[in-house]
Amino acid sequence: MQKRARALRIRSTVAGILLVPIIGAIIWLFATGELSIADFTGNLELLGLTILLSLGLLFSLLPGIIAFRRRARNRVAILVLSLLLGFTLLGWIVAFVWAFVDKTEP
Repeated sequence: MQKRARALRIRSTVAGILLVPIIGAIIWLFATGELSIADFTGNLELLGLTILLSLGLLFSLLPGIIAFRRRARNRVAILVLSLLLGFTLLGWIVAFVWAFVDKTEP
């Protein structure tokens, strides 16, 4: 039962990270008048870009998310490393490995 609850929390976190920027972009487009119901297909490029950026953000923050979910001792440092050097492949790999290797708190 505990595994199921943990999996549900992870899925809800991922869904929140992905959906908030997408919904925000759609609301912004409606508010600025760039998007109306009649021409909803006209700005799908922006929606696609928002989805792509959201996935990139999720991927770059993945080591920090894993560290917080595992309750790693250095989870804040892993998140900071992921934020500052996550865009480089080497920094992301170091943070990703560190998230799994770091000892967890009870």
